[in-house]
Amino acid sequence: MSFLSIYKNLPSIPLVDVGYAGKGDVLVGVQFLIDGNTHFGWLIINISSSRKYIIVKEVAYDIRPNVEILAAEK
Repeated sequence: MSFLSIYKNLPSIPLVDVGYAGKGDVLVGVQFLIDGNTHFGWLIINISSSRKYIIVKEVAYDIRPNVEILAAEK
């Protein structure tokens, strides 16, 4: 499983190509905040080789804060 870092919209931090474009379905772990609490989840995405399109195929996260979810667990 891959893990994307927390995204912050800061112009001084460049986006990094992690190599998912044109690779088919990819399972990606995510971490995000809801009401200041950290939640964990995952996405199954497919990014076109041109990087113009991202298809989100599945999404899951644990509604309980600070509880990890296994990759592809529903």
